[in-house]
Amino acid sequence: MKSKRFLFTIGALVLTLTMVSGVLAQDASPGTMNTNVKVMGLASSGTTNMVAEYWVGTGSASPAVSISRSVEGYGSYNFRAADTGLTGPWAGSVVVSSDKPVAATGELVLAGGSAADGKHINYYEAFSEPADTLFLPYVVLAVHPTTGDLVHYSQFYVQNTSPSAVSVEIKYIDRVGGSVTSNATIPGNGQGRFDLSVPGPGVPDLTATAYFAARSNWGGGIVISTAEPVLTAALVHQWREYSGAYSALASGDSKIYLTNVDRRIFNCTAAGSSCPNSSFANLSAIVVQNFDLVSSVNFTVTFYSKTTGGSRSFTDSLGPGAAKGYNLRVGSDTPGGAAFYEDLSFWDDIPVASNPQLGSYADGTQLWGGSAVVQGPPGSTLAAVVFNQQIRNDLGSMYVSAADSDAAQTIVFPIAYRFTSGTQRWNLGRVMNVSAGTADVDVYFYNANGTLQASWLNKSATQYAIVDLFNLVTAEFDAVGTAWSGSIVVVADRPVVATTDVLWTPERYGAYNGVPVP
Repeated sequence: MKSKRFLFTIGALVLTLTMVSGVLAQDASPGTMNTNVKVMGLASSGTTNMVAEYWVGTGSASPAVSISRSVEGYGSYNFRAADTGLTGPWAGSVVVSSDKPVAATGELVLAGGSAADGKHINYYEAFSEPADTLFLPYVVLAVHPTTGDLVHYSQFYVQNTSPSAVSVEIKYIDRVGGSVTSNATIPGNGQGRFDLSVPGPGVPDLTATAYFAARSNWGGGIVISTAEPVLTAALVHQWREYSGAYSALASGDSKIYLTNVDRRIFNCTAAGSSCPNSSFANLSAIVVQNFDLVSSVNFTVTFYSKTTGGSRSFTDSLGPGAAKGYNLRVGSDTPGGAAFYEDLSFWDDIPVASNPQLGSYADGTQLWGGSAVVQGPPGSTLAAVVFNQQIRNDLGSMYVSAADSDAAQTIVFPIAYRFTSGTQRWNLGRVMNVSAGTADVDVYFYNANGTLQASWLNKSATQYAIVDLFNLVTAEFDAVGTAWSGSIVVVADRPVVATTDVLWTPERYGAYNGVPVP
């Protein structure tokens, strides 16, 4: 087999799993978790043969289940949890092998739990190669300061791709630079699950730290390391009403790209930080981590408007291994705080009927969307996670930053939908030009059988801007169909990076990074 993709199932592959260990009704809880794995071929023609192997988390010498399938060209196959024949509860990981290159994305379906509507959807990308060091920039444990209820928390999963057990060191670095380390052993071909709300091997008691005592929460980044390049990892973050997931990062860069940054407020005639939750249709929070475990780093964050092309920047610094968060509502660690995002001459520029007075909240509307670039000095290693919320709908998603090494002239999305009735779901793409000049971008929609369904051609983006209006719910994409699922191929005349939101009605919301094709 020529190509492998390592993918977590992050929970169960059957519908019978219920979450364990005394999670109370008022605590944040994901409920049941089931993962579907979508794999697409990366050869424009011909047959790709592939095998999906399901490995139990406790480790074993052979997979619990192996399923063989083939796809044509850019066709795709969905390895559904319900089709595996596994009985539950079952947890583990998936390794997809193929005779030609493939891309894979996990779709994590959550049901029940603490959300009032009982519905979440998360997405995360497969690894093409394991690593010896992995980074998780956004990790949190938070409890209610009065009741002690679990408000939101992270749980992450580390896969050992070797047949022998490995010892891993997990270093927790808070946002003011304090750190604590814990070790764990992961069995051969197995998986370690680490829940920040449950101290044990690999998880220190974060409530005992000075950082937690001062804030009723712990927030920061994690560094996972072992002696050999055998690890992959992914994280699920759970709030009471929404959740997000992302794959761990194996490396950073001095310049990183964020494709989807939003600040959209309705029905509020006040500065954004004082607007109620019900006014926030879209809001981004950016967490940046310094992957250098020895030296501090200074860096600049520059936001680019998709409407005007204008930009706005701030500078900040991070200690070794540390992370900071920049919330476009309350400011958080942003120099200048919330006021930086309340200069509406920049942060209110989308000219639509509901926003007649640009640059002012007098009309009750503040709308901004665009991208961002985080730039450090040469040789620095930065990475970021973006958490996007639709607060008024209790929805959230996560994606990770991209670097120049992730840029390509062809980007693919294995999971793509356009269903306009019933359980509606669709993709909203963000393609960002990371090179000088203006990029010409074409988008192709492929059916699962590999045939071309539709195309969207000759779109453009200037440097650091995103291609606008790539929203499959609109009539512009009627040629894609009204009950379509397949994959998307983005082709540009210069390097781009990309992410996609995946939106569902009734409300579910997820996102994932596009896969570059060399």
